[in-house]
Amino acid sequence: MGIYPLEKYPLKLQPIIKSAIWGEERWMLSVRSDGNSIIENGIYKDMPLSEYLNIRDGSFPLLVKFIDAKDKLSIQVHPDKFELWYIVTAVPKSKIVYGFKGKYDIETIRNGNIEELANYKSVKPGGIYNIPAGLVHAAGAGLLIAEVQQNFNTTYRLYDYNRGRDLHIGAALDTIKHFKKIKNNYFIVNVHEGEVNIKSFETFKHILCIGGNGWIDDYEINTGDSYFIPQNFECKIKTEHGIKILESY
Repeated sequence: MGIYPLEKYPLKLQPIIKSAIWGEERWMLSVRSDGNSIIENGIYKDMPLSEYLNIRDGSFPLLVKFIDAKDKLSIQVHPDKFELWYIVTAVPKSKIVYGFKGKYDIETIRNGNIEELANYKSVKPGGIYNIPAGLVHAAGAGLLIAEVQQNFNTTYRLYDYNRGRDLHIGAALDTIKHFKKIKNNYFIVNVHEGEVNIKSFETFKHILCIGGNGWIDDYEINTGDSYFIPQNFECKIKTEHGIKILESY
C-alpha cells in the first residue's frame, strides 16, 4: 500500500470535525477527498496522510471516527461497509438500534412506524458491536462511540425522527439483510489497557486513545488522540497513570 518514506515514527493525526444534526463526528483516521488526515508532529508535520502514503483516494482500507451523539442518529443501513462500534461513554439507560425484532412489514416501514420494529439494546461503556452491511442500526442519544469501518461512507436513512432530512426507503429495503451470525473478516480491533508494544510488521496500525494518557515512544498521547503507525515499525506505549487504546488494522 503506497511507498512509505524512509523516516518512520508514530504520526499524530489531526481530527477532521464533521458537524451533524444529531451531534458531531470526528474523523480520526481518514484518507478521503472529503476528509484527509493531516500529520501534526515530526518532520512530516502539516503533510496530508495520503501524500505520506503516496496513495489515491479510495485505495485506503479503513476510516476511524468518534461519534458524539447528542441526539439520536437516524435509523439507517449501509450497503457496502462493515463497521465496529466501541462504546466509550454512555449516559444511563443508553440504547442502540441493532437490527429488527424479527419479520417486518414493508408497509409499516413505508408508513414511518419503524421504531416499533426496531430491536433496542441497552449499552454500557466497553461494549463492542459488529455492524455488517445490511444490518439496520442507530446510535441513541448520550453516546460517545469509537467507530472503525471499511472506507466506504454510503448511508440509507429509513427513519429520522421527522427532522426534515431525505429518506432512502427504496434503497434501504433493497439493502436490509438478516444475520444469524456476524463475523468480521475485514479488519482487527484490539483493546489494550496499560503499557504495550505495538508491532506493525505486516501492515500499518492505527492507535486511538480512549482513556488516560502516556507516551507513544517520545510523543505524548492523551484521551482522544489518534496515531498512525507505519508498516515495518515498532513502538511502545508507556504510562504513569493508566491508558486505554484501540488498536486497529
